[in-house]
Amino acid sequence: VTDVEILTLTLTMDDTDYYTVSGVAASLGTIASAEHTLVMLDFPGDFSAWGLRFTDSTGAEKRFVLYMSGEDGSLVTSEDLL
Repeated sequence: VTDVEILTLTLTMDDTDYYTVSGVAASLGTIASAEHTLVMLDFPGDFSAWGLRFTDSTGAEKRFVLYMSGEDGSLVTSEDLL
């Protein structure tokens, strides 16, 4: 994947999206399929979330929201909130 970015998000919960992108926290460039990358993210308080944006091998841009579950605190990834 290429153009990998960690995004800062703002909670909106409007009719079209739950989050909007408010900035880029980190640009990671290209990550090869055999590479591993560790990114430390802080999730303080309720409704905190981060975005992940990258371009896949077909050239399509992908966007995901990473947030903590309100049930058990596990990490949840969703493509349909951004």
